[in-house]
Amino acid sequence: MLLTLSIFWLCASAFARENTELVSVLLEMKAQDQAVREVIKQSGVNLSQAQVDRITDTDAKHTRQLKAIISDHGWPSLSLVGENGVQAAFLLVQHSPDIAFQKAMLPHIFHAYQNNQGITGQEVALLTDRVLVKTGQPQNYGTQADITSNTVTFFPIADADDVDKRRAEMGLPPLIDYKEMLEQFYAK
Repeated sequence: MLLTLSIFWLCASAFARENTELVSVLLEMKAQDQAVREVIKQSGVNLSQAQVDRITDTDAKHTRQLKAIISDHGWPSLSLVGENGVQAAFLLVQHSPDIAFQKAMLPHIFHAYQNNQGITGQEVALLTDRVLVKTGQPQNYGTQADITSNTVTFFPIADADDVDKRRAEMGLPPLIDYKEMLEQFYAK
Protein backbone atom coordinates (compact mmCIF):
# COMPACT_ATOMS: atom_id res chain seq x y z
CA MET A 1 0.00 0.00 0.00
CA LEU A 2 2.78 2.43 0.92
CA LEU A 3 4.60 1.62 -2.33
CA THR A 4 1.40 2.26 -4.31
CA LEU A 5 0.87 5.63 -2.63
CA SER A 6 4.50 6.59 -3.22
CA ILE A 7 4.26 5.74 -6.91
CA PHE A 8 0.97 7.64 -7.20
CA TRP A 9 2.48 10.70 -5.48
CA LEU A 10 5.53 10.66 -7.76
CA CYS A 11 3.35 10.39 -10.87
CA ALA A 12 0.97 13.11 -9.68
CA SER A 13 3.79 15.50 -8.83
CA ALA A 14 5.40 14.90 -12.22
CA PHE A 15 2.19 16.00 -13.94
CA ALA A 16 1.72 18.98 -11.62
CA ARG A 17 5.09 20.54 -12.35
CA GLU A 18 5.15 23.93 -13.91
CA ASN A 19 6.59 24.33 -17.36
CA THR A 20 9.52 26.48 -16.21
CA GLU A 21 10.57 27.35 -19.75
CA LEU A 22 7.08 28.64 -20.54
CA VAL A 23 6.96 30.54 -17.25
CA SER A 24 10.26 32.22 -18.16
CA VAL A 25 8.95 33.20 -21.59
CA LEU A 26 5.75 34.69 -20.15
CA LEU A 27 7.60 36.58 -17.42
CA GLU A 28 10.10 37.99 -19.93
CA MET A 29 7.23 39.15 -22.15
CA LYS A 30 5.59 40.76 -19.12
CA ALA A 31 8.86 42.50 -18.20
CA GLN A 32 9.15 43.89 -21.74
CA ASP A 33 5.49 44.97 -21.64
CA GLN A 34 6.05 46.90 -18.44
CA ALA A 35 9.40 48.35 -19.55
CA VAL A 36 7.90 50.03 -22.62
CA ARG A 37 5.09 51.40 -20.47
CA GLU A 38 7.49 52.97 -17.98
CA VAL A 39 7.30 56.16 -20.09
CA ILE A 40 3.64 56.54 -19.10
CA LYS A 41 4.69 56.94 -15.47
CA GLN A 42 7.13 59.65 -16.51
CA SER A 43 5.19 61.40 -19.28
CA GLY A 44 1.59 60.80 -18.27
CA VAL A 45 -0.73 60.66 -21.25
CA ASN A 46 1.44 62.98 -23.36
CA LEU A 47 3.45 60.35 -25.22
CA SER A 48 5.42 61.00 -28.38
CA GLN A 49 4.49 59.08 -31.53
CA ALA A 50 7.74 57.11 -31.20
CA GLN A 51 6.76 56.03 -27.67
CA VAL A 52 3.27 55.02 -28.82
CA ASP A 53 4.76 53.07 -31.75
CA ARG A 54 7.16 51.24 -29.44
CA ILE A 55 4.30 50.19 -27.15
CA THR A 56 2.14 49.16 -30.12
CA ASP A 57 4.93 47.13 -31.73
CA THR A 58 5.71 45.37 -28.45
CA ASP A 59 2.05 44.55 -27.88
CA ALA A 60 1.65 43.16 -31.41
CA LYS A 61 4.77 40.99 -31.04
CA HIS A 62 3.58 39.67 -27.69
CA THR A 63 0.13 38.93 -29.10
CA ARG A 64 1.68 36.75 -31.81
CA GLN A 65 3.81 34.95 -29.24
CA LEU A 66 0.91 34.43 -26.84
CA LYS A 67 -1.33 33.10 -29.62
CA ALA A 68 1.35 30.50 -30.39
CA ILE A 69 1.63 29.56 -26.71
CA ILE A 70 -2.14 29.19 -26.38
CA SER A 71 -2.29 27.18 -29.61
CA ASP A 72 0.28 24.76 -28.16
CA HIS A 73 -0.84 24.65 -24.51
CA GLY A 74 -4.31 26.18 -24.20
CA TRP A 75 -4.95 29.03 -21.78
CA PRO A 76 -2.02 29.04 -19.30
CA SER A 77 -3.26 27.34 -16.13
CA LEU A 78 -1.91 27.52 -12.59
CA SER A 79 -0.57 23.98 -12.88
CA LEU A 80 1.22 24.84 -16.14
CA VAL A 81 2.72 28.25 -15.35
CA GLY A 82 1.85 29.14 -11.76
CA GLU A 83 0.21 32.34 -10.58
CA ASN A 84 2.93 34.62 -11.97
CA GLY A 85 2.64 33.01 -15.39
CA VAL A 86 -1.16 33.30 -15.40
CA GLN A 87 -0.89 36.96 -14.39
CA ALA A 88 1.65 37.61 -17.15
CA ALA A 89 -0.60 35.96 -19.75
CA PHE A 90 -3.57 38.04 -18.61
CA LEU A 91 -1.58 41.28 -18.84
CA LEU A 92 -0.49 40.42 -22.37
CA VAL A 93 -4.09 39.75 -23.42
CA GLN A 94 -5.23 42.98 -21.76
CA HIS A 95 -2.63 44.97 -23.72
CA SER A 96 -3.16 43.16 -27.02
CA PRO A 97 -4.14 45.37 -29.97
CA ASP A 98 -6.14 42.42 -31.39
CA ILE A 99 -9.74 42.86 -30.22
CA ALA A 100 -10.82 39.53 -31.76
CA PHE A 101 -8.10 37.80 -29.73
CA GLN A 102 -9.16 39.60 -26.54
CA LYS A 103 -12.78 38.65 -27.17
CA ALA A 104 -11.82 35.01 -27.81
CA MET A 105 -9.78 34.88 -24.59
CA LEU A 106 -12.51 36.40 -22.40
CA PRO A 107 -14.40 33.11 -21.83
CA HIS A 108 -11.14 31.35 -20.88
CA ILE A 109 -10.22 34.16 -18.50
CA PHE A 110 -13.70 34.17 -16.97
CA HIS A 111 -13.53 30.38 -16.55
CA ALA A 112 -10.14 30.74 -14.82
CA TYR A 113 -11.66 33.36 -12.50
CA GLN A 114 -14.64 31.15 -11.65
CA ASN A 115 -12.32 28.23 -10.87
CA ASN A 116 -9.77 30.17 -8.79
CA GLN A 117 -7.09 29.72 -11.43
CA GLY A 118 -5.09 32.90 -10.86
CA ILE A 119 -7.48 35.47 -12.36
CA THR A 120 -9.22 38.10 -10.22
CA GLY A 121 -12.63 39.66 -10.64
CA GLN A 122 -10.89 42.98 -11.27
CA GLU A 123 -9.08 41.48 -14.24
CA VAL A 124 -12.29 40.02 -15.67
CA ALA A 125 -13.93 43.44 -15.32
CA LEU A 126 -11.00 45.21 -17.02
CA LEU A 127 -10.95 42.92 -20.04
CA THR A 128 -14.75 42.76 -20.30
CA ASP A 129 -14.98 46.54 -20.37
CA ARG A 130 -12.07 46.88 -22.78
CA VAL A 131 -13.72 44.49 -25.25
CA LEU A 132 -17.09 46.22 -24.89
CA VAL A 133 -15.65 49.71 -25.40
CA LYS A 134 -13.51 48.63 -28.36
CA THR A 135 -16.60 47.12 -30.01
CA GLY A 136 -18.65 50.29 -29.51
CA GLN A 137 -20.78 49.05 -26.61
CA PRO A 138 -21.27 50.54 -23.14
CA GLN A 139 -18.98 49.07 -20.51
CA ASN A 140 -20.28 47.18 -17.46
CA TYR A 141 -17.82 48.13 -14.72
CA GLY A 142 -16.52 51.60 -15.56
CA THR A 143 -12.88 50.60 -15.91
CA GLN A 144 -12.25 52.33 -19.25
CA ALA A 145 -11.77 56.07 -19.47
CA ASP A 146 -10.40 58.69 -21.82
CA ILE A 147 -7.71 60.65 -20.05
CA THR A 148 -6.68 63.89 -21.72
CA SER A 149 -5.13 66.94 -20.11
CA ASN A 150 -5.44 65.24 -16.72
CA THR A 151 -9.22 64.97 -17.15
CA VAL A 152 -10.82 61.55 -16.68
CA THR A 153 -13.93 60.91 -18.77
CA PHE A 154 -15.43 57.44 -18.55
CA PHE A 155 -16.65 55.79 -21.71
CA PRO A 156 -20.42 55.10 -21.57
CA ILE A 157 -21.47 52.73 -18.80
CA ALA A 158 -24.47 50.41 -19.11
CA ASP A 159 -26.99 50.82 -16.29
CA ALA A 160 -24.77 53.43 -14.63
CA ASP A 161 -26.97 53.60 -11.51
CA ASP A 162 -25.87 50.07 -10.53
CA VAL A 163 -22.22 50.30 -11.60
CA ASP A 164 -20.88 50.43 -8.04
CA LYS A 165 -22.79 47.26 -7.17
CA ARG A 166 -21.25 45.46 -10.16
CA ARG A 167 -17.84 46.89 -9.31
CA ALA A 168 -18.10 45.63 -5.73
CA GLU A 169 -19.02 42.14 -6.96
CA MET A 170 -15.74 42.06 -8.91
CA GLY A 171 -13.62 43.47 -6.09
CA LEU A 172 -13.36 47.00 -7.51
CA PRO A 173 -13.65 50.23 -5.49
CA PRO A 174 -16.55 52.65 -6.08
CA LEU A 175 -16.33 54.53 -9.37
CA ILE A 176 -15.68 57.90 -7.70
CA ASP A 177 -12.67 56.45 -5.84
CA TYR A 178 -11.35 54.91 -9.05
CA LYS A 179 -11.70 58.25 -10.84
CA GLU A 180 -9.71 60.00 -8.08
CA MET A 181 -7.02 57.33 -8.32
CA LEU A 182 -6.75 57.83 -12.10
CA GLU A 183 -6.59 61.61 -11.69
CA GLN A 184 -3.77 61.29 -9.16
CA PHE A 185 -1.85 58.79 -11.29
CA TYR A 186 -2.05 60.87 -14.47
CA ALA A 187 -1.53 64.29 -12.80
CA LYS A 188 1.77 65.14 -14.49
